[in-house]
Amino acid sequence: REARNLRKKEKTRLNVVTEDIEYQVSSCCNPIPGDEVIGLLQDHDYPLQIHRTKCPRVQEQITVFGNRLVKVNWMNNQSISFLVEIKITGLDKVGLINEITRIISNDLNLNIKSFHIDANQGITEGTIAVYVQNTDRLSLLMQELTKVEGITNVVRIDQ
Repeated sequence: REARNLRKKEKTRLNVVTEDIEYQVSSCCNPIPGDEVIGLLQDHDYPLQIHRTKCPRVQEQITVFGNRLVKVNWMNNQSISFLVEIKITGLDKVGLINEITRIISNDLNLNIKSFHIDANQGITEGTIAVYVQNTDRLSLLMQELTKVEGITNVVRIDQ
């Protein structure tokens, strides 16, 4: 929660060609720094909408708003965190939740927004919403989680 409030108070900037302009990160694909992104100007009264380049919504709107697409890239700003969700699957075992939260909170110093995990007949599936600064931190998190004995798959969830 603190990271989301920080995000609203302290405006993150995008480098749009040579200008800094107001923008809004789209909730449909939830881009974070490090993702390849594209900007969509739907109307002059609204901020630039930032989408991942592979976002299905943007792909649909290219034919309609093709002339309003803007090439953008992230500027480095390590003080802002972005919410992402990951899905984990694997074999259930005693202490699995403890290992996962230790990696996220203690080892990587990331903030968990939500954590949901279920085990059924020895198979564990769960989703974790966590704040990260960029795709490098997300990749590191996913790599560290796959090292946990029993975890077989860790993927980013696209909204």
